[in-house]
Amino acid sequence: MTMHLPTFEYVTPSTLDEATSLLSDTGIDVAIVGGGTDLVPKMKRGQTSPSTLMSLAHIEEMQGIRIDAGGNCIIGASTRLSDIAGSPLVPSVVSDAAAALASP
Repeated sequence: MTMHLPTFEYVTPSTLDEATSLLSDTGIDVAIVGGGTDLVPKMKRGQTSPSTLMSLAHIEEMQGIRIDAGGNCIIGASTRLSDIAGSPLVPSVVSDAAAALASP
């Protein structure tokens, strides 16, 4: 039996302001998509059916790894696990965990 996805709109904001504006619009049922590995199967099974899927992949402020002025490692919420696993900026316990979770 083939399971099909329900109809939805897919949006890709490029700034945090755009994303928060979409999320604050009470007339829209928005689900945030990272990799979609949990959301898509749930949609196929009919467990959830948001009218809009929003990707955060194009929001630059949410990507990458940096060290701030206080020496803290800052990892953006949209940073791929493989990037975290391979970064020399990330503490080894974090990069090892990311490597264990990341898909090739």
